[in-house]
Amino acid sequence: MDVSTGEILLSSKGPTSKFQEFRQNLKFCDVSLQSGHAVVKAHRVVLAAASPYFEALFSSGLKETNEELVHLPSIPPEVLPTLVDFIYTGYRNYLICSLAEILSCSELVEFTLAYIGEHWAVIAQQKELLKLSLALLTRILSSEKFAVKNELNVVLAVVRWLEHDPATRAPHCAHLLRLLRLGRIPIEVLEDVWKNVKNPQLAWDLHLSNEKMEDMRDTRTRGCGAFYVVENPNGGPVGSVMKYHVYEVFWEAIVPMEKYRHCPGVAALGGRLYVVGGYNNGSLASGEVYDPAINKWSPIADMNHSRSDFGLAALKGKLYAFGGLCVDGVLCSAEAYDPATDEWAPAEDLPYAMRDVKAVTYDGNEIQPPPSVGTGAVYLTHRWSLFRFDPRAEPQDAWRACAEMANERYEYAATVLDGHLYVVGGYDLGDRVGNTVERYSFTMDQWDYVTPKSIREKCVAAAADGMLLVAGRNSLQIYVPNADSWLRGPDLPLPHCVVGCAVL
Repeated sequence: MDVSTGEILLSSKGPTSKFQEFRQNLKFCDVSLQSGHAVVKAHRVVLAAASPYFEALFSSGLKETNEELVHLPSIPPEVLPTLVDFIYTGYRNYLICSLAEILSCSELVEFTLAYIGEHWAVIAQQKELLKLSLALLTRILSSEKFAVKNELNVVLAVVRWLEHDPATRAPHCAHLLRLLRLGRIPIEVLEDVWKNVKNPQLAWDLHLSNEKMEDMRDTRTRGCGAFYVVENPNGGPVGSVMKYHVYEVFWEAIVPMEKYRHCPGVAALGGRLYVVGGYNNGSLASGEVYDPAINKWSPIADMNHSRSDFGLAALKGKLYAFGGLCVDGVLCSAEAYDPATDEWAPAEDLPYAMRDVKAVTYDGNEIQPPPSVGTGAVYLTHRWSLFRFDPRAEPQDAWRACAEMANERYEYAATVLDGHLYVVGGYDLGDRVGNTVERYSFTMDQWDYVTPKSIREKCVAAAADGMLLVAGRNSLQIYVPNADSWLRGPDLPLPHCVVGCAVL
């Protein structure tokens, strides 16, 4: 590899050199891609195998499915040939990411992020990294496709980027630190890194107080590799849980929970899966945590209130439980769990008593998030309503009402992807199962619709690899935002009633 050329050899996972030979000889080509003056011949199967964007485009029933000439206006003409070359050969110029950002070619940026993560150890040492814009560096660090194993390499690269122009870049230090998985690096190693920073202002910004450091100690691994679905077993094993391998595309059963729970709260925190509360001959206060590293469930402290049909979300290193149903009726209380102490403590009450609520976390990792969004909050959906919860605000300001959904829903699914909250399916007032999907913009505080899912059934949803994963009774549907279309994933091995999910 000649580093001075700015080019990096990347191994393409699907297409082989034989496909490239076929393309060069115009052999078996069955589609032409056009953007402006640029027309490139290719093979549908190669494009679909390399990118979910093309897979959705060619299999969703749109007009592009069978047309020989497919127009791609979102990909600039000067970029299209390079993109197709990359798909076939895996050989690309590193600056294509900067070009894609400048030209607002989001599909191309997302497509290359996985390869940047795979070869980060080499890329991080090159001078082109220092020239990246803050927007593109943020995009890389916050992407689920950026699956780097050694977080220290990421930290060192960010420090190099900051030191390259400290006067201009130091104000963005706190923003970038929130995108790092600092909890995966021993504190003494981080201190050694900070000590070697020469710029005084930057060194001061990096030497955070213990309180701020604790606020940023994200322990998750990069890249969401597994989608966990908690099921009602219908006579099967107690508390069964299925694990979907996002990149390998298959399902497997993991060790079952100790207790069966209907309508529990399910959330991921610190690389572990928490299943809390629920109903089993009465509402439960107990909870369990699954550690994938040792494939084992362990009990956690009981909540202060038994809860089923409630919202559970992770924020700033804690779990928050909202509302729900107990023996005394519907709750308006909330409480927070600290894994470090294994204790639950009261949190600010909800605006009113609620059950059948969904809680999601939005981290607000924009470079300059709007004041209404901030840098992290829980959003709670109930029927048609949406509320924002900030535990750091004064009690009278902890809850804020947001724009309402167009439709009233019950027993729906909710999750966050790329700056939007998606609400999927659910029952309407006539007890009909719906397939519509509403999408909320955190920055605009408004809702719109996306393409409905094809199967009407009760479901759970989570985001991974830049897509929505929606699991139903025995189906898996995958929403691709760039194409606004749905794919069918591999079915669950056995039909079950799904009751919760999370991604690790």
